Amino acid sequence: SLFKKNIFLILVTLFTVNFSVFAQEFYWENPVKISPNNSFFPSVVQNQNNSCIFFQEVNNKTEELWVSCRYFDGETWKNNNRFAGPYKFSGEVPDIYSATISETGIIAVAVLSAADTISIYVSQDSGKTFNKTNISVQNQTLIAPRIFATKTGRFILFSSYTYEDSFYLKIAHSDDGLTWSKFKDFSPSKSLKNSFVPSLCSTHTGEYVVFQAQFQQDVDFYQLYATSSIDNGESWTEPILLTNENSLSDLDFKIMELKKERVKLSDERIQNQAYIRKLSREETI
Repeated sequence: SLFKKNIFLILVTLFTVNFSVFAQEFYWENPVKISPNNSFFPSVVQNQNNSCIFFQEVNNKTEELWVSCRYFDGETWKNNNRFAGPYKFSGEVPDIYSATISETGIIAVAVLSAADTISIYVSQDSGKTFNKTNISVQNQTLIAPRIFATKTGRFILFSSYTYEDSFYLKIAHSDDGLTWSKFKDFSPSKSLKNSFVPSLCSTHTGEYVVFQAQFQQDVDFYQLYATSSIDNGESWTEPILLTNENSLSDLDFKIMELKKERVKLSDERIQNQAYIRKLSREETI
């Protein structure tokens, strides 16, 4: 009957509304705007006591961009807008920064501030203020800075540089984020072509780095390689090949977690499958 049909529709509507409200409350908080319009490349750094949100603010008309952050002062979230920049760009908006935080709470942000210069911004007050230092190279073009903090509190900085239509990795380190060693070649990548996108995981027994490089000199095909260090990043083992011909030519990978000094690495393969590799010093990678 029409009465039963109307009752059924009312019940369905009430159930749908109630379930939607329940699901929203159960799974997600209501979104809150934390950045100005036209913001790009958000990232979060955190340790057991602090966290900070970073993003790029972009003005397409003037082709300028800045790095900003949102930090927690112990009571509320506050903004530190445009603490780095402005930096000029052309074409598509580039991702020019990388950020990390040490276990003691020191935040370090590496920004590609010029073709031959990376600026390091360091904060010891959770992101409220930053001090700046520069690392430069001569007659080379730097790209894609990547900065990490180790268990010992040391900061390790990677950057790719171009040489004869290829690019290779350089490395520098600092014990406080402000005084840096000179860039030197990252030895595990010297024998490989087009090395980039390093990812570091620090353990109590040393550091692991996974990076991507061209598998063969004359083939546009990339694989993942791993190396490790037991002297705080001063020297590194020879690179070990992690993936094989079944991997995608453009891999998407990340170090997933550290548990009992074993590193879990995920990477994408063909046929929309995901694989995990476990790395440890006691076992073959």
